[in-house]
Amino acid sequence: MINKWPYLLWFLLYFLLFGFLTNFIVVGVVYFVLIIFSLTDLAEGLWRFLSGIRPLRTRKEKERLLPLFKEVHDEVTGKDLRLYVQNIKLYILEDMEVNAFAFGKRTMVITRGSIELLNDDCLKGLIAHEFGHFANGDTTLCLIANVGNILPSLLLKFFALLARIFWPFNIIYKPLQFLNDFILFTAMRKREYSADEFAIRSGFGREMVLVLYEFYTFIVEKPSSIKEQVRKTHPPLTKRIELLEQDS
Repeated sequence: MINKWPYLLWFLLYFLLFGFLTNFIVVGVVYFVLIIFSLTDLAEGLWRFLSGIRPLRTRKEKERLLPLFKEVHDEVTGKDLRLYVQNIKLYILEDMEVNAFAFGKRTMVITRGSIELLNDDCLKGLIAHEFGHFANGDTTLCLIANVGNILPSLLLKFFALLARIFWPFNIIYKPLQFLNDFILFTAMRKREYSADEFAIRSGFGREMVLVLYEFYTFIVEKPSSIKEQVRKTHPPLTKRIELLEQDS
């Protein structure tokens, strides 16, 4: 299971900041309501709708993707019983970027770009990796972080605007923003390694390596500033490939 402490620290940071600026009781109640709501099917469905995520519709999509999804699903659930009860479904995002992601209790998303540009083995690697996020609890944390933290996130943007207008606010805001980003994005990169490891344990290590090599042909990872490195959601592709090749 992925370490939950970075996410707890992230929430604590927001709670202390906005509790200090407003009222701790009010902030606590708002957080409680938003977090409870984020765990509902309604919140998950609302996020799918707002993100333009749709179910499989065409015969071509179903005939190709459903057998691949079932093959990986049957294999990974045999190795991790927690996945039996989640009723995970595959959805599509109309985006030509090669990507896949998952959130909530049952939403796995693959982009049109992945469907069009990747072969079946690569798609199985992608799907196995996303099942790893479900197994590790990442998808629940993802929904809580994005829905449960929506109001504090808006307040933080307002605080950033104040920092631009009144320079003394920068003294508080800039270190706080850096700490927030460091905690959150470090946890996000670690969970990618954990999902890769899950794909290996589930018998899809070769497919995972293949899909990362495909990503490597599409993505050029240029040297970046410290701020950009801190805010990266994924570890370097070559590092992930290296670890997978050592273990698979």
